[in-house]
Amino acid sequence: MECQLCALPPGDSAWRITDCPGCGLPLLLWLAHDSEPVRAERREMRAALREHGNMRYGRGNYLIDRFPAEFPDHFHWHCRPNLSPQLVEELALARGRPPPHDGS
Repeated sequence: MECQLCALPPGDSAWRITDCPGCGLPLLLWLAHDSEPVRAERREMRAALREHGNMRYGRGNYLIDRFPAEFPDHFHWHCRPNLSPQLVEELALARGRPPPHDGS
């Protein structure tokens, strides 16, 4: 079975930030199968994903999930939005969708 992450276009380095093919959230992907980056690379990757999260969701409105299980053959992190009600509404409006209603 072909790895859907390996099918993504190659980047300029050993890792890249892209949208997750499974959930659409920002995904930091270590391109090599069954290996992990060294500590210095992880620091660089975390800084890049933080910058991406700040631009996409606003400073402090996200978390970096360092323990996702979606792709066991690739070291990866997701940048997940902080699901505060205000942020959910802002994201929905920015995408041209009506915000969800909480029943109140």
